[in-house]
Amino acid sequence: MRNPAWDAGTDPVRAAYVDGIDATIGVPPARAFARTVAGTADLVLDTGAPDLHAGTTAFPEGARAVRSGNGCTRYLFMNAAVAPFNKAAVRLAVAAAVVRARFDGAAPGGTPATRLLPPTVTGHDTTPVLPEDLGRARRLLASVKLPRFAVRIVVASSPRDRAEAGILRALLARAGISLKPVFVPAATLYPSFYEQGSARVPMGIATWCADWPGLAGRDVLGTIATGTGYAHLSARAVARALASASSAPAANAAPAWAAADATVVSTGALVPLIWTADDFSLSQRVQGFAPAPMWPRGDPTAMWLQ
Repeated sequence: MRNPAWDAGTDPVRAAYVDGIDATIGVPPARAFARTVAGTADLVLDTGAPDLHAGTTAFPEGARAVRSGNGCTRYLFMNAAVAPFNKAAVRLAVAAAVVRARFDGAAPGGTPATRLLPPTVTGHDTTPVLPEDLGRARRLLASVKLPRFAVRIVVASSPRDRAEAGILRALLARAGISLKPVFVPAATLYPSFYEQGSARVPMGIATWCADWPGLAGRDVLGTIATGTGYAHLSARAVARALASASSAPAANAAPAWAAADATVVSTGALVPLIWTADDFSLSQRVQGFAPAPMWPRGDPTAMWLQ
C-alpha cells in the first residue's frame, strides 16, 4: 500500500511510491523481458537471462537492461578424499588445463573468475594464482605416472550444467583426462551428492554465494575450503590463512582475505570459473533502480514509478 507518511510538499524528487506490487512467477525470461518493453510489467527479477542459448544474451529490442554482480562464484571442485585427487599434482594439473574464458557463455551473465571471492566481498582480487598451461598440466600428470585416466563428474541435468560439463570435458581431454559426466536432477544434486561424504563425488561444479557483502570471506572460503566442504580439503596452509584473515584488523582485512583466497586456489582443489551476475529489465517508468553490493537487485525502498 502507499506510504501514508509520504508528503508531496517535502519530496520534490519522487511523485509517489507505488500503491501496491503485483508479482507473477513462471513467466519465460524472453516473454518477461518483452513485457517491460511493452510497459505491461515494470521489473523483471529472478528469471535468468532473456535468452539461454550458450554465448548469447539477446535482450528484446528497446529493452532497458541492467546487469549486476550477485556475489556468487561458480567453481569446479575436486574431492581431495577420493583418488586420484588426493594427489596435489593431479588437482593442479586439472586446474592448469582449465581455460576460464571458455565458460563465459555457457550461460549468459557473469565474468571469468580468477579467484574465489566474488566482487562484492572484501579481498576480491583478479590477479591469477595458477597458470592456464596445458603443457604444465601434462607434466604434472606425468610426474605422478598418470598421463591418462578417466574420472566421473556429477552435475545437475540443467542446460547450464550440461554445457559446462561439455566444455570441461573437451578441455581436460587435451591433457589426457577422460571426463565422464553424470547428470542428476538439480533438486538432488547438493543434498544427495555434494553434501553427502558417503557419495564420494570425485568432481563437481557448484555455486556459492556470499550471504552478505563486505567482510564475508569466512562465509565463503571458510565454508567451501575446509574439510566439511565439497572438496574435503584439509590443508594446514589454508587453515592458517583463514585464521590470519579472520583476526586481521579492519585496515588489513582486504589483503589478508586476498592472501587467503590465493592460498585456497593454490591447492588446486577448487577452481574458480565464473563470477556470476543477474540480468534485469525495467520499464521506462521505473526510477531509482540502482544495484549495489548490499542490494544487487536494487534497493526496493529507493524505487518509484515516474
